[in-house]
Amino acid sequence: MTPGAAALGEALKSNHALTDMYLNSNAISDSGAAALGEALTSNHSLTHLYLNGNAISDLGAAALGEALTSNRILALISRLLTEWLH
Repeated sequence: MTPGAAALGEALKSNHALTDMYLNSNAISDSGAAALGEALTSNHSLTHLYLNGNAISDLGAAALGEALTSNRILALISRLLTEWLH
């Protein structure tokens, strides 16, 4: 698992103030994307998540997409991932 993304995921679970997160080019992998996705199921303040330039494949994008089924606040996952999810 991507340790930094896992730590951010844990922090996001209880954060209710952050609205935008820019994580472009941070070597986040599929497991890191899954950790962020899990956090998004309980975070209801983040509206924009930017993840361009990371090592996230279709598998990680699917994990993020799954989070969107329960998170109705997040309006944007960076354009690159939005293309994967549609």
